[in-house]
Amino acid sequence: MDSTITAALIAMPSAVIASVAAYAVGRAQARAAHRGPIEAVRRQHQHEVCAAFHAAITAYDDALKAGMNARSRGPHAADFQLSIEVTGTRS
Repeated sequence: MDSTITAALIAMPSAVIASVAAYAVGRAQARAAHRGPIEAVRRQHQHEVCAAFHAAITAYDDALKAGMNARSRGPHAADFQLSIEVTGTRS
């Protein structure tokens, strides 16, 4: 067998593997180029929803803390302060 034919037969499998790999990479890039804008919109929407959820949780936590602070002063803390002020004005 001629040495040129032998070299071509030896190099052929690696050339086929390289061309299949290049084809697969090209398809992956095309898929990413197509999905890129869609994924960007999805990520932006997800970010907005997460920010709104965080704001709601923070407001809820602040409301709970305000309620706990009011309860720690006693069940009728506002009434007691009002009665002291009224009593103070009567004397």
